[in-house]
Amino acid sequence: MTNLARYVPFLLLGAVLMAIVPLWVSGVWGQSNPDNPQEGSVGLSGVVPGEPPSQAPAINSPVDGQTFNQTPIEVSGTCRSGLIVEIYTNDVFAGSTVCRDNNTFTIDTGLFFGENVLRARVQDALGQEGPESDPVTVTYDPPVSESGQQIDQQLLIQSDVSFRGAPPGQPITFPVRLSGGQGPYAVSINWGDGDSSVISRTDTGNFDISHTYEQPGVYRIVIRATDDNDQTAFLQVTAAANGDIEAGIQDEDAPDTRTEQVYVLWPLYILAAMVPFAFWLGMRHGKRRQQ
Repeated sequence: MTNLARYVPFLLLGAVLMAIVPLWVSGVWGQSNPDNPQEGSVGLSGVVPGEPPSQAPAINSPVDGQTFNQTPIEVSGTCRSGLIVEIYTNDVFAGSTVCRDNNTFTIDTGLFFGENVLRARVQDALGQEGPESDPVTVTYDPPVSESGQQIDQQLLIQSDVSFRGAPPGQPITFPVRLSGGQGPYAVSINWGDGDSSVISRTDTGNFDISHTYEQPGVYRIVIRATDDNDQTAFLQVTAAANGDIEAGIQDEDAPDTRTEQVYVLWPLYILAAMVPFAFWLGMRHGKRRQQ
């Protein structure tokens, strides 16, 4: 037992080194070899949903009772900045935009012949919908053709999709439906980035429009259809060329990591604190033997 006491300091020092060296090596190795998605694997990212929008938008213009004989008309109002604003006419989607920084929106939209009940709805980027605005009722008088005949078949351009996004360099596609009017048809598209397209069609039906944005941003797409009788129909949709979305759960993982580090380091602290005491004990024992 007396001889063993002489080696206690060295045993404790060795225990500390044996505990520290593996941790140091693993830390250096982890920094030089981070966990990245490898070829053939998929890296996932996402956003933790928050509360859906709670504030309803408001339509300031037009006002109840107005009558129009031309389209498109401008629908404007107030909203919460950053939300997607959609206009519905008689419960049919009629256009979208993104609420400006000053909490206002403006959308050019077409109308149905006769009475139109306009409502504005909002949603966030995750598709969570908020309350809708109070309705505004307006009237659209059917136009008269050059021959003086009333136009019976109204030309309509519609879509079931108000907003789509993709990273820059990847195509964004909207399904579109053309109906009514008299063929042939010309569909012109202003993509909002300086580019435009023209599509010729001999008949009505469903088709896709697609565009690739090179720069990130939010873009207003204006679609205008014209038929052989010079009828026009309008639709405005919104596209976003967005970058990567950072995961919103990183902060939730951080406390567990810190706790694990505390549990690993506490034994090292205890061993390190015992080393000076062990050396003192060994020196004291050595002096006693010399006496």
